[in-house]
Amino acid sequence: MKKWNRSMWLSLVIPFAMLSGCSSDEEKADPPAEAEEMKEVPSEENEKIRLLEKQLTYKLDGQTNTETAFLKNSDHQPYSLYVLQNFEFTAEEPQKDVIFSKQEDQYFMRIEVLSVKEPDSLIEEVNTALSTVNPNVQELPASEAGAWLSNARIFQSAADDSTVTAYLIPSGNKTIKLTVFDNSKQRYQSAFLTMAETLSLK
Repeated sequence: MKKWNRSMWLSLVIPFAMLSGCSSDEEKADPPAEAEEMKEVPSEENEKIRLLEKQLTYKLDGQTNTETAFLKNSDHQPYSLYVLQNFEFTAEEPQKDVIFSKQEDQYFMRIEVLSVKEPDSLIEEVNTALSTVNPNVQELPASEAGAWLSNARIFQSAADDSTVTAYLIPSGNKTIKLTVFDNSKQRYQSAFLTMAETLSLK
């Protein structure tokens, strides 16, 4: 049976192209533009006042756990999120971060904030990457993944004792891309998604 280690998982990043963001100038004199700026302020203000820690509840091996998670800021991407104490958060590349299990670091979640408004434009790339695990890539119904993922596109591929699931989540003029590398029983899926749900863009 083929065992996947973390270095093999990381090789899946090759099919993905780096996407660059774009910015727009603010027009303070124009009332409509000023109104748009007002809409953006709460997001930034909420970021400043986020608590340093909070309790998160997730499932692991059939049991429900509630543990303390700590606020982490990405060094290279415009977001923060809460990370459970049994997991490590680190930058993988300038535009990619990972959260991995301290006990089994071959299982992890990659986080990318992409300057792409429509997730559909990324589907071909996602399918190409997941097909390296198994050519039979399946799209999963977002309705079964939780309310916060109701607008996401979800794709999954599995082989041997490995499961890779990609989530494309629209958020304003960006797309949050999560890629979860887990075992066949998806042991850490709940923990990874619970942490991902706390992600807040700056």
